[in-house]
Amino acid sequence: EAESDATFVARSGNTTIGTLASTSLALANTTKLKFQHLNDTAITGMGNHTLNPSDAVFVKMGSLSGAANLCGISGGEDGRFLIVYNSDTSYALTVIHDSTSASAANRIYTMSAANTTITARGSATFIYDTEVNRWILLALNP
Repeated sequence: EAESDATFVARSGNTTIGTLASTSLALANTTKLKFQHLNDTAITGMGNHTLNPSDAVFVKMGSLSGAANLCGISGGEDGRFLIVYNSDTSYALTVIHDSTSASAANRIYTMSAANTTITARGSATFIYDTEVNRWILLALNP
């Protein structure tokens, strides 16, 4: 709910569970922080793909029929955070560094400036940077 002093209150029913001021977010110790989740079924196998995470923060990739290339991610906004989990048990998802197969604003920079792999049952963390208009791969596990 909006307030005149630019502080926002998070509520669950009539119970205040946290507040968001201009510099910090504080949640009650009984509150769970949850992110929007998406089960992606659009990327199914081999080829070059652009992920559409919609409004999700956590994207679980469905079953792959072969190794696939992640060339881009749509929906970039400055500071947007995204976790991608490759739930497949057999096939990897290769993150292509600055691929021309994706539009410029959807491309991904890896820290090594080389292609890298999200292994089967692995995950990757990205953040969007409007200064370079690219998603930045921050972390890879494993």
